[in-house]
Amino acid sequence: MAGNSTLKKAFYAAFPHTIPILAGFLFLGIAYGIYMNISGFSPIYPIIMSATIFAGSVEFVAVGLLLAAFDPLRALLLTLVINARHLFYGISMLDRYKGTGRKKIYLIFGMCDESFSINYTADIPVGVDKGWFMFFVTLLNQIYWVMGATLGGVFGSFITFDTKGLEFVMTALFVVIFLEQWLKEKKHYSSLIALGLSMDAFAVSISNGMCYRGFGRKQAVAAAFSFGLFQMLMPIIGYLAGRTFSDAISAADHWIALLLLGFIGGKMVFDGVRELRHPEGCSPDHLFTFKVLAVQAVATSIDALAVGVGFAVMQVNIVTAAAFIGVVTFLCCIVGSMLGRQFGLLLGSRAQVLGGVILVGIGLKIFVEHMFG
Repeated sequence: MAGNSTLKKAFYAAFPHTIPILAGFLFLGIAYGIYMNISGFSPIYPIIMSATIFAGSVEFVAVGLLLAAFDPLRALLLTLVINARHLFYGISMLDRYKGTGRKKIYLIFGMCDESFSINYTADIPVGVDKGWFMFFVTLLNQIYWVMGATLGGVFGSFITFDTKGLEFVMTALFVVIFLEQWLKEKKHYSSLIALGLSMDAFAVSISNGMCYRGFGRKQAVAAAFSFGLFQMLMPIIGYLAGRTFSDAISAADHWIALLLLGFIGGKMVFDGVRELRHPEGCSPDHLFTFKVLAVQAVATSIDALAVGVGFAVMQVNIVTAAAFIGVVTFLCCIVGSMLGRQFGLLLGSRAQVLGGVILVGIGLKIFVEHMFG
């Protein structure tokens, strides 16, 4: 059992990190409580749901599910699709959660976008217990959310406003916090590679949104999840293969990184420029089937297999890198699908060219640093 001094140190270290979340969660929680109120639910509903579900986007969606006919399979699938990104979060937190004991159960339950970004990126002060620090970050964030939902549920009858699109704000808040922490790091190889690799899937997602009939939210999320999953798994496979001979090629690691990233990036630039010069038309009668999805997911992730070999040579933390690649790809594909119908012809191939340039640039940077640094 931890002593009072241990708990106090962890609490005082964790609280400042959660202050930005306090403002955001109170506002969003109040909006959620009001939304439940104007939908005809008593205040006890948002209080219980915020405490037991603690998944903001799903809680907003749950309002519609509660008002619709009972369909548990639809509710299950919808929840899995909306929270698919938590698969990548969980994998990236494997090392962080080691040695946390029974607290791990609550840390897993209470993981949300914002708690993940803080617990994953925060520099925990020396002398502060890691497990209790993450516990208090998670607990404080949940308290903020429950407080907001309670206030909104109790006083919602006095205030009305349009809540459309509010569920997206939490993801945006997560992105802002993650980027703020990311900018503090010295090197961002894995992050930039993730961005470069995701551009291929991003371009395909734009094409899907533009070309396939009936390509809506469900199809967009399913495609984003599949692309992200394969983009996460392929580097791990490549990394495991690369580790078997990494010692033998360590002297030439900078050359290998340059050749692999240069080839992959160059190919993306070539394909993108070719598509810009000779664009291929698409028929609006095409259907987005499971077969199409499977082929696209594998095709867009093959390059990530070679990148995994490069990660082994570069001695990158593969769990962190693969998880980040999966998350970035997922988010980029969601955005790409939404943009497809509006700006598909303008953005698709240009995004692919941009991704290729990023990968080539990283390869050159690694090579120059090794040769002249």
